[in-house]
Parts: sequence; structure tokens; C-alpha cells
Amino acid sequence: MSLVRLSLFRTSAGVDSLLPLRWISRWLKPPARARLWRFLALFVARRHGMRRSRSRASGSAPSGGCFDLLLVSDALFPERGGGTRSLMQVARRLVAAGRKVAGVCQGPERRRFTVGGIEIHWIPDGAELAGFMRATPARRMVVQQAWAPVAAEAARAAGLPYWYFARSTEEFIEESGDAFDEVQLATAIRAATDARALATSAVVAGAERVVANSRFMARLMRGAFGREADVLYPEVDEPMPWEKRRDPIARGILAVATTNKKGVGIMFELAKAFPREQFLLCGFKPLTRYRNMLLDERTVRNIVPLGRLPTPATYALAKLVLVPSQWPEPFGRVNAEALLRGIPVLASRVGGIPEIVTDESLLIADFKNPEAWAERLRDLRRPSVLRAVRPAVVESAATYSRLLGENEALIGHLVR
Repeated sequence: MSLVRLSLFRTSAGVDSLLPLRWISRWLKPPARARLWRFLALFVARRHGMRRSRSRASGSAPSGGCFDLLLVSDALFPERGGGTRSLMQVARRLVAAGRKVAGVCQGPERRRFTVGGIEIHWIPDGAELAGFMRATPARRMVVQQAWAPVAAEAARAAGLPYWYFARSTEEFIEESGDAFDEVQLATAIRAATDARALATSAVVAGAERVVANSRFMARLMRGAFGREADVLYPEVDEPMPWEKRRDPIARGILAVATTNKKGVGIMFELAKAFPREQFLLCGFKPLTRYRNMLLDERTVRNIVPLGRLPTPATYALAKLVLVPSQWPEPFGRVNAEALLRGIPVLASRVGGIPEIVTDESLLIADFKNPEAWAERLRDLRRPSVLRAVRPAVVESAATYSRLLGENEALIGHLVR
């Protein structure tokens, strides 16, 4: 790794020494290539002082008494996906305000521990929720994602009020086809008769309050279920000062996209179209076997899957972030995380994304067409054009910050 460290030192001094590393990495086997770029991302983040994650488990004694809020989701810790992160962010806010918060989720064993002051319980199956709730009194529940139907049923049986956090269109309908706007989706959901749609209808009908993660999702709740929904925009961690300055080594094009719905296919097409650019993929889910086979072809050796990284390391090498969503993305935390760091975003014009990425020059309307992405990327990858869109990035970040200000009242109502 001595060559890597020398290149990093020279690059930080303003000399583009990543060229030899990029050339070398393309001749490495995919696993070695991924290890190299993961090392680069983590090295840069740690060099600047990447703070330790607050999401660490520790043993806990029984707290006793009644909890102000009980969170129920199939995943809470380890955090998995944007919905989990968003709910845990709200929970941390409430704990900081002196509230007692517990959570229950699926785990490999029965275990109780604390994460950031939140008492987390692992149970192996959602069928045990009713018994768990009898042993863990709470004033109110929040239910979301895959465990929402069974949790809502248990809450109704116990006479416990619950709020339903609607995170994704996939909770309402198994297959939406080519429906992307809220009118088309609402029509498809109303016509659905599968078990998922019927279970979600019961959750929505029995909820004390429905909370959506964007105005797009709130409109969908109204159209599909006739239910008004409050909007609670997901909060992301504030970047550290060095992340806003951007390191000179940040010359890659990043996407948190390893699945078809997140746009991994678009990323592979762009990697072929721009062989001189370095494309980086992050995400919770691994690439399919087919995609991994493509990584060994010369035409896409400039694309590297990095897996899951801490947030500062995820963006450490990015000059541009792509969000090529191929589904009705309800919000997209990646947009907010990148914009707050001053990184330009090029995103699909779909779902709730335009509520955060507010400038049309940073949105792709024909988002299913790789050529539409390539046409815009030809300009946007140039340093002068990236500088020119900076006011649009700043304005989008400011819009997101204003939207977060609307969260305060609703969070306060959650524990009244």
C-alpha cells in the first residue's frame, strides 16, 4: 500500500496521482479492486478524523416502568436501509429530550441491549410481538415496514394507540408495473387484492396517525386509502466540516445503487460510455452474480462495488453523486446526504426526489433511458460545469434544511 499512500499524499497536495492507481486497479481482479478503493475511501475519511458511529450496542439492565414510545420494525439494529436509519434518528432525538424509548425487531437471538439510549429487543419472529408487548408497557407504538401488519394487529388487541410510518410504495403493492406518479400508483393500489395490499389497508385504517416521509407519499396515502398523512422528512447526520470542503482526491462518480430498482443497470451503461471516469457503487445489498461477472470484462473495469461504508467514507471520493432510481423513490436519503456535503447530485425525476433536488438541471425526466443520463453526464463531469451548478446545490440543501424545520411539531406530538 506504499504506492497508495504516496499517491494520496501527492493528490492532497494538488497533484493528480490517482491516474496510476486507476490504471492499476483496472487490471486487478474484482475483489482486489474493491479492497483497494475501500481502503482509499476509509483512509481519506480517517485522515480527516471520521468520528465513530453512535450506533453501537451495549448491555442494558431492565429499565422498568412504562416507555413513552415503542418502535416496532423488522429491522432496527443493525440499521438496514433508509427506513431504519430514519426511525432510529427520530428515536435518538426523543431520547436526547429525556423520553424513554424502546424498540423491538427481528434478531438472530433473544437479546436486550441499548443503542444510543434506546432499549433494543431482538426476537426471532413477529409472532411473538403480542407476548412481548404485554411484558413491555408503552404509551404509544410506531409501526413500519414488514412487521407493521402483525404489530398493528397486536396493538389493536391490546388497545394501544399506534402511528404508522409509511416508508415505501412496496409496502402497499407487490408489483406496480409502470406506475410511477401518485395517481397511477393510487389506482393500482386500490385495485390490488393481494394479501399485502389488504394487510396494509387494515394497518392504515386502525392507525391513530399516519406519517409519510415526503409529500409524494402523503398524496399517495390520500389517493390510495383516503387517509390524510403528516409529513416527517427523514433527517440525516450533519456532515463534519472537512466533508463540506471536499478533499482533492474526490474525483469519482458515486451511486448508492446495487439493485435494479436503485439503477445499477444505468450505472453499468454509464461506465461503458465513460471509460475514463471512475464509478463507485455503495449499498446494503450485494450485486447479483450476473453483475459480478460483468465486472471482469474490460468494458466495465472502471466500476467498483464498495459495499457498505460509514457515511463519511461513502462520500469521501465523490465529485458527483448519481441517484438513478428506477422506481417511485419516496425520498432518497442519498440526495440529502450529498447535497449537505456540497456534492452535486444528478437524480431521477420521480417520487419524492424533486422535493429535495429542486433544480431541474440536476434531474433526469427520462430516467429509464441510459442515453438521457449520458447526455447530461457529458457536461456535468467537467470541473467548470460542476462549479457552475454549485448555486443549485446550495439552494437544494437549503430547501432540505427548511423542510426539516417542519418536523419539530410532529415529533413533539409523538410522545404527548
